[in-house]
Amino acid sequence: MTLAWVARRPDLVPFWAIAVLFFVADLLLMRPPGLYTGVVLIATDVLRRQTDGMRNLPFVLEWMVIAATLVAITVGYRAVLFVTFTPMAPLGLTLLQLVITAVFYPLIAGALQLLLGLRKPARGEVDTRGKPL
Repeated sequence: MTLAWVARRPDLVPFWAIAVLFFVADLLLMRPPGLYTGVVLIATDVLRRQTDGMRNLPFVLEWMVIAATLVAITVGYRAVLFVTFTPMAPLGLTLLQLVITAVFYPLIAGALQLLLGLRKPARGEVDTRGKPL
């Protein structure tokens, strides 16, 4: 849901909100505190910088960009766990989670649009720097 929100309206998702949400999730899920949070913050910041180009993409290409971002998050997280010799979930379980998350992205994006009216800003709704008016 976070990636869908950042891809469509990055101005509505402050950096600190993502940090707090994922840090609390790290603590509740007993992951190394701040590691997954940091990886997600880096990924969402990269995605924020790409929103101008993504505004004109068809949904299928947006979905592929999000799927690639999810792969980068998973690989980055597991790489740090591997380098620090921290126990991690089996690879099959992690890949299953990655695939299910990517497959459900269209449903989440559709629900956000239908229920909350979250959509990409049209060309006339942004200024020259891509910021909403």
